[in-house]
Amino acid sequence: MEISRTVTTFEVFASCVAFLCLAVSQPILDLLGRNPEFFLARSSPALDVVLVGVVLGLVAPVLTGLLVAGIHHLNLAVGTAIHIVVLGLSGTVLFVDVLERFVVGSPLLVAIACMVGAAIVLLFYGSFTFRTVTKYVAFAPLVVMMSFATLSPLSRLLFAADRVESDAVTAEVGNEVPIVIVVFDEFPLASLIDANGEIQSSNYPNFARLAADSLWLRNAVTNESITERALPMILTGNRAQPEAIPALGDYPDNLFTLLEGTYEIRATEDLTDLCPSSACSSLEPSTWQERWRGMASDLRIVALHVLLPSTMTAGLAPIDQSWADFDEQQLDVSASDETAEFSERFAEVSQEGREHQFAEFLDSIAPAEAQPTLDFIHLLLPHSPWEFLPDGRRHWSPQPARGTNGPGWVDDPWLVHQIYQRHLLQVQYTDTLVGMLLDRLRALEVYDESLIVVVADHGIAFTPGTDHRRRLTRETIGEMVAVPLFIKPPTGHPTGIDDYRAELIDIVPTVADIIDVDLPWPTEGVSLLEADRPAREESVINQRSKPLVIGIDGQEKLEVAREKIAIFGSGSPYGLVPSGTRDLLETPLSDLDIESSAPFDGEVSNPLRYQEFDPDAVIIPAYVQGVLGRTVNDEPVRIAVAVNDVISAVTQSYIRAGQVLFQALLPPTAFVAGSNDIKLIYVAGDEDQLELSFIDLSPAAPSTS
Repeated sequence: MEISRTVTTFEVFASCVAFLCLAVSQPILDLLGRNPEFFLARSSPALDVVLVGVVLGLVAPVLTGLLVAGIHHLNLAVGTAIHIVVLGLSGTVLFVDVLERFVVGSPLLVAIACMVGAAIVLLFYGSFTFRTVTKYVAFAPLVVMMSFATLSPLSRLLFAADRVESDAVTAEVGNEVPIVIVVFDEFPLASLIDANGEIQSSNYPNFARLAADSLWLRNAVTNESITERALPMILTGNRAQPEAIPALGDYPDNLFTLLEGTYEIRATEDLTDLCPSSACSSLEPSTWQERWRGMASDLRIVALHVLLPSTMTAGLAPIDQSWADFDEQQLDVSASDETAEFSERFAEVSQEGREHQFAEFLDSIAPAEAQPTLDFIHLLLPHSPWEFLPDGRRHWSPQPARGTNGPGWVDDPWLVHQIYQRHLLQVQYTDTLVGMLLDRLRALEVYDESLIVVVADHGIAFTPGTDHRRRLTRETIGEMVAVPLFIKPPTGHPTGIDDYRAELIDIVPTVADIIDVDLPWPTEGVSLLEADRPAREESVINQRSKPLVIGIDGQEKLEVAREKIAIFGSGSPYGLVPSGTRDLLETPLSDLDIESSAPFDGEVSNPLRYQEFDPDAVIIPAYVQGVLGRTVNDEPVRIAVAVNDVISAVTQSYIRAGQVLFQALLPPTAFVAGSNDIKLIYVAGDEDQLELSFIDLSPAAPSTS
């Protein structure tokens, strides 16, 4: 205690400010500064951005320092104890990040960091020189805030937009037709087509309707593998600029600024800010309470990811799969029977989620009055989280999906195929939305005269064992690069399938050609309607490393489509089954020879869901999961799931945390309102001679027989 008397209250304050800023404020603000899309996704005004910097960089460490120093001044013993804890924890957190760069995953990492934190405390209380240094480091908040606001990529978002607001000109448009542009996200063309390159019309009837009236660029590719670089490319006709952010200041020449003086623009941008505020406003501007409620929740998750060692963040919602609403990326429904509470949460999400956003977009579409209209939406579909059934209801599947490994995939092909199944079901929901759009335009009697562009920014690869689902390699070209591109022109323009190598940089020149307007800036893209369009021999796809050069025959996507058919069959995504069991689907149990008891028992999670089935609910229990008793050698086993004595799915077990688990998605048509009987059947043998036996379920399981 005698040593502590040599420490002044100001030194306590300065040390708290210095170490909290270096350990907490700086890494969080550094991450946010390097990812301005975090704020773009929320349409955050500059004031919100500045407030985040001030609160995290200055207010939080200074207030904490004042509190600890105040206690130290009033009660030396209590103040010293609290200061030791704050200083030690700050030092530990600071060095966790440093040490993890060299000893990633080491079980000793936290212990070493704690020792470093303790050493910092001893140095502070034992060294006058060290305490003197901390007084100067206490100015760190000012440096951190200045770096956040002026040196990071975020600075362009804060200071660059104003310089282009006054550059708008009135374009001379010769053909003032309504324009509707829908940009989907994470959407490979291979998800839509069969092995011959034709749309699977039974699964995607509305895309087939659209294709029948459109110029379908079946060999189109994206030039970028990430959204924040693909969207500017779609709207400018040029490749993304190095180090640019997807905001107006870096892309002043775009379709919105071109038509600002001529068209009424109604734009919904998710991750970009390319439309001038003088021309665009969100369909439903969020209040500051709504913005900050969501931002506070997401900042909490970001902070935990930044401050904790990676070995302690496995249970957190991921922050590398979206730019906002991170909590929605993690929803484990397996651990609770709180059906009413869970349904209530989903009902709340549905009022703010992607389907609500699209409904607002549709409602905003209206016939032109004083000016022609441009309606634009970037919609995060069929992007993860994969939660929708084709009709818009949700299933009970947990988020993140079993089989994900951060932004990548586990090695188990079966689990990855089950995620692929959820993706394809969500593509069917995307098809439902396309049908709603077409019906809306027809109801308004503007469909024939409208120019409609439906496109995706990039694809996604479902390759087991990869570290990132959007990793662009030679092996993932067919999934990552080939994307849907439909251009439905006004009546009188050519339509049909076009296998010309189109690129997304061609969209703006083609739109300009159709509406008869001269582009006041040069573009790398060309009009797809030009008779003398250049004969491309290759396409260059940008990525974080070396650009990838690909050929133009487009065979890669057909190979992916063939593999998809092999996995799911030619019917719906519910055709996913382990090898040799497809004939079991939709088979009544009365038609099968089933033994009385399998060599292991099982349990279905949350069985009450199937006893109170409500077909009109926002979320329905189409996802079935459970645990099996110890199987032979704990090797994967095949499990048939029967609903009301008809086999509705066949799945395969997997091991997680020492348990043998199973999961399956069932078609909603398998259920009836009210009570449903679930049975599990162990499937052994080979395709020529399957051996079936009932799995004894625990007393809590839903079988009523």
